[in-house]
Amino acid sequence: MLRFLSVVPVLATLAVAASPAAAQTPIDPGGALVYAFVIDGLDGDRVDQGRAPFVSGLLAGQESARATYFRESRSIMVAETNPNHAAMATGAYADASGIPGNSFGVYGATDGESCPTVGDERLPPAITDGTDPGCLKAETLFEAVQRQPGADRNVTAGIFGKPKLATLFAGRKVDPSRYDADHLWTPCVSPSSEEPYCEQVPNRGFDEYSVLDSTVMDEVIETVDAGVVGDGRTFDGGGRRPNLTLVNFPGVDSSGHATGANAEYDAAIGRVDEQIGRFVANQKRLGLWERTVMVLLSDHSMDTTLQKTALAQRFTAAGISSSSYEVVQNGSAALVYLADRTDMGRFALLKRMRDAAGDRTNPLAQLAGPPAVEATYRESNPVDGGAANTVATRHPAWRLTGPRTGDLVVTVGAGISFNEPNPLIGNHGGPQTRDNFLAVVGGSDAVNQRTLESSGVDRLFDDTERNPTQAENVDVAPTVLPLLGLAAPAQNQGRFLAEAFRADRLAALQTTPPPGTGPAGGTGAAGGSGTAAGTGSASVGTGTSAPGSAAATPARPPAACTASSGFVSATATGAGRGGLAFAFVRRSRAAVTVDLFQSSTGREILGNRRVARFTGRTRGFRWAGRPGLTDGTYFARLTIRAADGRTDVARVALVRRGGRFARRPAFYQRA
Repeated sequence: MLRFLSVVPVLATLAVAASPAAAQTPIDPGGALVYAFVIDGLDGDRVDQGRAPFVSGLLAGQESARATYFRESRSIMVAETNPNHAAMATGAYADASGIPGNSFGVYGATDGESCPTVGDERLPPAITDGTDPGCLKAETLFEAVQRQPGADRNVTAGIFGKPKLATLFAGRKVDPSRYDADHLWTPCVSPSSEEPYCEQVPNRGFDEYSVLDSTVMDEVIETVDAGVVGDGRTFDGGGRRPNLTLVNFPGVDSSGHATGANAEYDAAIGRVDEQIGRFVANQKRLGLWERTVMVLLSDHSMDTTLQKTALAQRFTAAGISSSSYEVVQNGSAALVYLADRTDMGRFALLKRMRDAAGDRTNPLAQLAGPPAVEATYRESNPVDGGAANTVATRHPAWRLTGPRTGDLVVTVGAGISFNEPNPLIGNHGGPQTRDNFLAVVGGSDAVNQRTLESSGVDRLFDDTERNPTQAENVDVAPTVLPLLGLAAPAQNQGRFLAEAFRADRLAALQTTPPPGTGPAGGTGAAGGSGTAAGTGSASVGTGTSAPGSAAATPARPPAACTASSGFVSATATGAGRGGLAFAFVRRSRAAVTVDLFQSSTGREILGNRRVARFTGRTRGFRWAGRPGLTDGTYFARLTIRAADGRTDVARVALVRRGGRFARRPAFYQRA
């Protein structure tokens, strides 16, 4: 939804006091400098067509760059801004992140932004934009950095051209002046805005999301040139250069919504392309290019939607009372929520809604606009095919079956959007706009120079299952954090994009010292002090030390070994009395199987007796243990199918004493 405000004069920017960091040379963290640049609304096909000449040059290896281009990368569903930025920052699909759309329904009192912890599904749903930080159920990369050892060595920045993203990622803090990111920046929504992290900057005049991409890049370059002050959470005093920065450029999306995917949309692509060129030139000027890794990507693409369809009007034509549901439109996708999820007749009602959404015979329905392409259920419907017509059955890769997803998920075809209401000429949200853009680019020879094609493009871009070496937006967090020697966020479901890197050069990139500190591994080097791999970590047999290790510099395995492995890291640690926490970062999209074996109890050798098994796991989890387990020696075995079809196995040795698990040194030597 667009919210209107007047243009903020350029002079307002000049009146802002200079940052304390601006007067000094920034303290450099050493190691990789990692940037995730999100070009909001960019269709990857436009890059292939030459609309972004500088970025195309980077993909081709020009400008002293190396790049891995995932030509058929994908957004997650729903293909809107909020779910996909949440996916990038957390590594979680909508089920786990709790953000299924730009707007969605929640059961319980809401102010239009928040999500109640406990809802009452007997009551009608309230619509929220989900931007309150409490709506986000998954840990962000900013939180993951703060949680892990060495947080004081890493500096994070969130620079968002869309203010709602700064709100979403600010963090659930009692102190309003401290955020999960060390540095948070966004344009102010209005001249009276009081958020400490917003800045009064010029925009194009018709809504707060129309800040110029050049203004966003001004802030990025300021953090590189002068460092950031910090908010006191990890450090004070200023002048530290961020080594992990997440950025949203809103210009392409704003132009696409206003005019559709036409000439102005292409011109906006050209403008942000120039800003990427400006950033690269600045990194070279400062001698930072060889340490820079950029993930260039978009959250979704754009569709010109001159046709509209009113789903509520279709339901009315079928005789369905408007008091029995709530429609929440997300461009070319709609989430339909029942007014009472406990009603005994809900399944029959949902079948009537599904039939009405796609009805091609009722003349009154045709007045509402084109029929839906598809309508699928959140949960199994016993009066309409059971599980056959659910989202999980039709589109398992969407991961869109959480409690905040609508009871009915409805999509329309290309060139059409829902009108509940929606006056925008350009839209996204449906599966036809999952075709996004993603490339890993850098000046380091740790980045591979390659283009990864797909094995076949699905009509609705529902093809991630058969393209294991392509990328999705959930892969951003589990790719960028290991570059700093850190583990992925806790609810991560994505994978480390191993195809983009040379394993034999990656450790050198991670441990590059800042100027004047001596050899790799010196003071301030990201990734730690060079302590032997395995210290403080239960990562076993994965070819690298655990990204989450407190003081472990990743090892340098042969590239062939890394290419055939499915894990970046795999760990098991004691959790409470009798419990275990399992964590892993995947290179492959395959699910993980975890087996727990007991080898001995006291002096009795048991011969590796399996005591627990967990299958189909796509993210780390905790197990509370079970009655009857005895003290003794154990080991956990984590198994995954690698992208090349081979099986990768990681083993973690454990001992149980006094009812609690603890790690033991590795006992198994991999070839």
